[in-house]
Amino acid sequence: MKNIRLLIIVIVLVAGAGIFAMSIYKKIPDNIFCFLDIGTHHPPGDFIEINGSTAVGQTFVPSFSDLFKVSVFVLKNEADPDSELIFHLRRKDSEADLVTKKFRISEIEPRRNDFYQIPPDPEHKGGFHYHIQFPVIRDSKDKEFYFYLEAPGVRSGKGIKLGIWKVKYYEALRSGSMYINQKPSDYFIAFRTFNTWIGTPGSLLNDIKERLSKDKPFAIFYASIVTLTIIGILLTVRAK
Repeated sequence: MKNIRLLIIVIVLVAGAGIFAMSIYKKIPDNIFCFLDIGTHHPPGDFIEINGSTAVGQTFVPSFSDLFKVSVFVLKNEADPDSELIFHLRRKDSEADLVTKKFRISEIEPRRNDFYQIPPDPEHKGGFHYHIQFPVIRDSKDKEFYFYLEAPGVRSGKGIKLGIWKVKYYEALRSGSMYINQKPSDYFIAFRTFNTWIGTPGSLLNDIKERLSKDKPFAIFYASIVTLTIIGILLTVRAK
């Protein structure tokens, strides 16, 4: 009887694994591992418009290597859907772009990550985080970067708006400030940065340990999940 139960369990597990594999086929992203480094889940308090006369940027210093994505909180409202937004990313001490990406405003929408089955970030007053992914920057740790967004030729009142903070309200933002037309200001863009992992298992564990040490709420959250999972397993085994 026990052997039959074990066989049924094995069959169910194999079938479940097969169904899961089929559900994620061709959906696996280039970077399976994705760590939030700098960012906050609180919605921004103010907005600034990007148009032909106003470009907005932000400096930041990643705490980890393998930077591969930045998200910015945007508000489309009155923006011209046919206008263009240009994203630039470079090292702070360089005039050359590491990344240049162009977007039509009509293309900028909340997006669901099909692989992780994570819904889009919740909208706030019609705004949302828009994610901009680029080739992995391997040696990003402790290096200062600068990104800015511009919308050449867009009239005032027809540009997309960026969420901003008037206070430094960020986890893991060690240094950095917002720039308006390449000049520093006292504000901060509502943005997030993400890192992936390319390396050995040991380096991955070190990155996780460092991430947990920099963000205690993050560590407490995952420690609670692991603890509850272990307790659930123990209670299930005991009940049997």
